[in-house]
Amino acid sequence: KEVFLYVKPKFQQITSNRILEHIIGKTKDFSMTRTLFHKDFIPLSRINVHLDFKHNDRIINDVDDFFKKNNRITIIAKGGSGKTTFLKKQYIDCLKKYNKIPVLINFREFNQYTIEKKAGEIDFKKNIIYNILLNHLVFNKISIDENIGEEMFNSGKFYFLFDGFDELELDKKSVILNDLLSFITR
Repeated sequence: KEVFLYVKPKFQQITSNRILEHIIGKTKDFSMTRTLFHKDFIPLSRINVHLDFKHNDRIINDVDDFFKKNNRITIIAKGGSGKTTFLKKQYIDCLKKYNKIPVLINFREFNQYTIEKKAGEIDFKKNIIYNILLNHLVFNKISIDENIGEEMFNSGKFYFLFDGFDELELDKKSVILNDLLSFITR
């Protein structure tokens, strides 16, 4: 009976998850974009997404290699410099380059949530980033429930992309940043 209780949710996850459908849908969404020069959507592949990356005041020549070697990267640049477009391209390239499941979260969407967090809260189950990512997996039918979602996080097979931190409401930034750092550390 114990084996059945252990195997049943994993079997349900395998037979009912929609990871592939989700990735294909997002890839389709992200593969077309508008620019200042084009009124209609054009393929993202037609745009040269070139950002000059620096690390410790040195220019990064091979961005793909840098991303493979470093699993926690923050991109800081002015608005309109191409960060979001770059992240969309990273999402599309993620599977073949990094063999990971991409998840793109826009911090702007966090503005719709009421965020109340007590100072010194250490219960990881109350971590805002963790909960929003779990909800994202369950809502998009990538995971059948939160327990399987947590197992999926622990697998190391995800590639998390976060966009729009500068678009967060000021009163939410410190709580979100603390929870993001806690999530990354875990």
